This record gives sequence, structure tokens and C-alpha cells, in this order.
Amino acid sequence: MTTIRFPMNSGFLVLRRPRGPGLALFAGIGASFARALAWPAHVMRTRRDLSCLSSMTDNELSDIGLSRQDLRDATALPLDSDPTRLFAERAAERARRAH
Repeated sequence: MTTIRFPMNSGFLVLRRPRGPGLALFAGIGASFARALAWPAHVMRTRRDLSCLSSMTDNELSDIGLSRQDLRDATALPLDSDPTRLFAERAAERARRAH
């Protein structure tokens, strides 16, 4: 039996997947269902984090390698995408230009 854990705000959603022929379809449907349940929490967490970043001053954003435009660009991403990669790329690009 395989155990799949999905992080949720209130802990973890745990799915136990039996092994064997013919059960792969059931396991795939269960995993898709779990991702669909976790999606709203992920979107809310991402939007909350963007809101915290938005409340920072321009100097504070600059200290971590970001700008207001980076935040605006992150809000243009699809809801299910994680803006962390965008922020990391922008901060790394600015760090390379500074040296």
C-alpha cells in the first residue's frame, strides 16, 4: 500500500493507495480529487503572500531583490501557478546586474 500526503491548511490529506493491477485508475482519480480539494487553499495562501509583499515599501522590496512591477507581473500569472519562480529569477537577474 502506498501513502500519498497532500499538505492542507489544517494538516495533511492522506490517501492510501493499494497496489495491484487495475487500481492505478482509482489511484489517479483519487490524487486528482485531492489536488482539486487543495487548490483553493493554495490560491488563498499565494494571494495572502502577495498581499504581504504588496504592503512592503519600495526599499524593503529592493532589499529582497524585487520591485512593484514584479508584484504586478505575479498577479498576471494563472491562479494555479506559484510566483516563487518568477520572484527568484527576477532577484537573481538583478543581483547579476549589480555585480
